[in-house]
Amino acid sequence: MRNGAGTGVAQSQLLKVGQLMRAIGSADASTLVAMQASVAGLVGEAQAIAQEGRDAANRADGGDTLTAIDARTRATVQRIGNDVFARKVFDPYLRFDSAEDEEAYRKREAEREATIKRELAKGTPEGNRNAAALLEEQILDAGAHGANASPDYTPMLNDAQKARAELGAALEREASKSLPTPAKPAQSNDPMDDIMASLQAAGVVSGEERQTSGHGLTDGARVAGLDSGTGRGAS
Repeated sequence: MRNGAGTGVAQSQLLKVGQLMRAIGSADASTLVAMQASVAGLVGEAQAIAQEGRDAANRADGGDTLTAIDARTRATVQRIGNDVFARKVFDPYLRFDSAEDEEAYRKREAEREATIKRELAKGTPEGNRNAAALLEEQILDAGAHGANASPDYTPMLNDAQKARAELGAALEREASKSLPTPAKPAQSNDPMDDIMASLQAAGVVSGEERQTSGHGLTDGARVAGLDSGTGRGAS
């Protein structure tokens, strides 16, 4: 909360810490070994929430750079990914039409988890954006099989979608900064060149109307059907 994290998120995390501490206090040696994954997951969540708080403070100070957005997206993917893949918060709500349907779902889930880990391991904004997109796909897939009944579903989906969209927009802005500036056409010192260029752009004369002697404006106009004797344009 001091770092800038939302009060609700911070309090929820403190509640999880308290529950885990009570469980550790009454656990025997073998249970403590089995709880190592839960402890590691909770530490990761706490770190992610702290980072999100720092990023929020940076945004308030006008520091919402690509680096800040990238770090925030990565933290969001890690936090939600831990809930989806490690803690399996959606599993109690999942419903399948058949064993084959569940098998296909579990295969997609495992493939996305592995790919998300590979994308995060790249340590790049592009990798983090891809990981966020895959996480969003997984949440939607779970939602299609009943996870949308979970109270965690909508907040997690919104966070994943926001993270993916924000980082994608930041990458587009960064890419636009590196686009080469279009070269300006060479300017002529001859004012008649500008006149002929304007006529050509309007479709009145072609590039062949310029004569080697003089500007050839009269000849060019005549070719285009703008004979000064008739004063009439080409049909």
